[in-house]
Amino acid sequence: MADRFGGKWLFAGSVLLSSVVALLTPTAARIHIDVLIILRVLSGLGEGVMVPAIHALIARWSAPNYRSIVVTVIYVGGDLGIIVGMLLSGVLCDYGFAGGWPSTFYVFGAFGCVCSFAWSLLCYNSPSDHPRISTDERKYWETCDRCN
Repeated sequence: MADRFGGKWLFAGSVLLSSVVALLTPTAARIHIDVLIILRVLSGLGEGVMVPAIHALIARWSAPNYRSIVVTVIYVGGDLGIIVGMLLSGVLCDYGFAGGWPSTFYVFGAFGCVCSFAWSLLCYNSPSDHPRISTDERKYWETCDRCN
């Protein structure tokens, strides 16, 4: 799907879906456990597309000699984000708004929506799609020996 539709839109869509689910989670938890389970399944389906989408973008935007470094930085960044998110979640549960724990879902859901919107504006599927890339950089990517 990432090769056919582009990693940009799949990644942005999966982040947006997960973020909207996060925003709806406190309400779903109050309504019924079945609604919450359905939302969590939707979130999992959305997040399942993230890794293939990001790898499709890595294949187009990283030189073969540096690809493993790029992937390493992305995965380490994801792990650091989890650590920071867990710490921030604890603080939000103790001192947050909307009764504590719901604020975690509202803050991360809103942040994800903003990031998805920014990603949609700033990211491009490949260097050939980028409207503001320099001529030298476009030539580099056209001659770069990489697999697409």
